[in-house]
Amino acid sequence: MLYLVSYTLSPPRAIPRIEEELKKSGIWWHHLDFTWIIETDETIDRFYRHLAIRFLDTDHFLILDITELGRFSGWLPNSAWEWLRHRKT
Repeated sequence: MLYLVSYTLSPPRAIPRIEEELKKSGIWWHHLDFTWIIETDETIDRFYRHLAIRFLDTDHFLILDITELGRFSGWLPNSAWEWLRHRKT
């Protein structure tokens, strides 16, 4: 599975626990602040449960299943595009 994770922390604070959990979740991509793409075998519900305990009630986060990547566009380093193209189904 390929999930896009994006979040906002309120109040703003250091996020080592969240980043550690994301890095442990599987193969990861992180070229944009507060946005990650994680490749994992976990279902989205299980993945959510792992992450949810790292956030405060005042935070917001979103997980999108992007396993079947369609078209994408943006301005990123070549290594980011290569990572995405390699995982596109």
